[in-house]
Amino acid sequence: MHSFHKSGNYKLECAFTSQDKYLVSGSECGAVVVYPVSDGNDAKNVNMMTTTTLARHNGPVCSVATCPKKNRPWLLVSASYDGSAMVWASKNEADHCLEV
Repeated sequence: MHSFHKSGNYKLECAFTSQDKYLVSGSECGAVVVYPVSDGNDAKNVNMMTTTTLARHNGPVCSVATCPKKNRPWLLVSASYDGSAMVWASKNEADHCLEV
């Protein structure tokens, strides 16, 4: 478990990205934590996989949702008990966020 990921006092959601390569989870520290998922074939490389922490909320992140479109695996939304909601996208996907 990532050092930033904290849970215990609140209900926190998680979701897989559209291609099942990452698990996205809310955290009580106000961060969204993105974990790479191993398919078992790359077990030797699991320790080298990088966990990403997205921190912008001021309260526990209770809800996360990922984009179901296969061509937008890094588009996600998070909501916090502080009343805020954030839309997240990688730099590679940001141009697609404005497409209809």
